Amino acid sequence: MTTPLQFQPAPIRDGEAWPLRLFQQATGLSADALRRARRRGLRIVRIGRRKFVLAESWLEYLRTEQERQSEGPAPN
Repeated sequence: MTTPLQFQPAPIRDGEAWPLRLFQQATGLSADALRRARRRGLRIVRIGRRKFVLAESWLEYLRTEQERQSEGPAPN
């Protein structure tokens, strides 16, 4: 069984590349939340067996989520 990650907030700055595990710790995202983010557009870069998140991808994802949330539910 894996141990839960400790939330260690860290600023994600433009131009950085984060190993996936460190990115998850820095953002405090659970494994499930990270999977949902990937399905909703967060891009992961794979180099061999290593996975990275580019800061640009994270910031773009946050902007997209902000737009989705500000639009609210679609009227019926």
